[in-house]
Amino acid sequence: MKCKILYIFPSHLPLSEAAFVFDLALEQIETAINLPHLLFLEENSSIEIVRRKKIPFTVLEQKKKSLFPISRIFWFYKIRKMIKHHKFDVVLAVGANHFLMLFISTLMQKTKRIWINHGACHGPVSLIAHFIPCYLTLFFSNVVKEHSKNAFGIIPQGGYWKIPLAVYENEIDESVLQAINHKYKNQKQLIGMVGDISQDSGVMTFVEMIYLLKKTISENLFNKFNFIVVGTAKNKQDLKFLKKLINKIHLYQLDKHIHFLGEKENKHTYFNAIDLLVFANKKALDVQCDLMQAILQNTLIVTNDLSWPVEVIDNYVTGIKYQGNAQNPALLIKEIMVNYVEKKPPLSMSNVESILVNAKEKILSDYNREKMIQKFNEVFATIS
Repeated sequence: MKCKILYIFPSHLPLSEAAFVFDLALEQIETAINLPHLLFLEENSSIEIVRRKKIPFTVLEQKKKSLFPISRIFWFYKIRKMIKHHKFDVVLAVGANHFLMLFISTLMQKTKRIWINHGACHGPVSLIAHFIPCYLTLFFSNVVKEHSKNAFGIIPQGGYWKIPLAVYENEIDESVLQAINHKYKNQKQLIGMVGDISQDSGVMTFVEMIYLLKKTISENLFNKFNFIVVGTAKNKQDLKFLKKLINKIHLYQLDKHIHFLGEKENKHTYFNAIDLLVFANKKALDVQCDLMQAILQNTLIVTNDLSWPVEVIDNYVTGIKYQGNAQNPALLIKEIMVNYVEKKPPLSMSNVESILVNAKEKILSDYNREKMIQKFNEVFATIS
């Protein structure tokens, strides 16, 4: 029996991370295994893609987005009415906010709820979501999966599933790449960090590492580096932390060396320019898409052992790994940087090239469209 599936489109994610929904829906249409339908909560630039691909969809709120639209109060009722009318067997929601909305909209209904939890449980909404009954919970990361399983909450009826999120090689905007290289690289080694700027993001460790470099190596060697941060602070607490971070950069006299670029939609183009990408986050944040896109752009990865990269990074085989809870992680990263720029073993030029090849092969082998769809089909088979 075919399963009628409603996907609530994750408009809060960049298109590169939300595109897996299109792949699943198209596969189900082509194979006629299940009957997919996409729900957009508001007008979205991705709607044209869905229309072109002839995927059935509904737009819940077709008016122009406003800051506090009163109409959102009625979203629960509209979603509930839609699910009842179409008799969907299962609804998938990505993220805690959408899952909470789904729960309210399906109270006392037989429709099965699936929560795609793409991030570790840190905020209040995520904590609440763990106490909401659902058919099963899907994860793109074993690190986040284990973190969620250890959190207090209701164990889903269908259990916890790990899904290998597919990654795709995106086209590079050559004009943007040229501008990045001219402004930030300019024959230097470009070292980057990506993600939200927060207390747990590891960006303070990044700054401390740069300061250690400046203090302990020659000026000529230090001037071979340039540093960028792609990301932004998204709430009052993070903005307060960013102010503290900038004060620290002023104190260390690093203003000319560290560049904060804000959020970027075409991050893969920036990854193409970055020589080495650092992950120093203190908690089990899900950075899967950023990491995989960077690897596909031949960017060397340096990561601690606290987050998703450990699933891909074998030390000096597919990247470089250091102890995240070390007394001074900035010192460990600093030593890696010196070896990298001076091409010292185990980071000679040939070793680095080998690491980049191994990492790309692993990503294309383990995180492709076919494996992702196969795993999702196994999930839907448990329902139908």
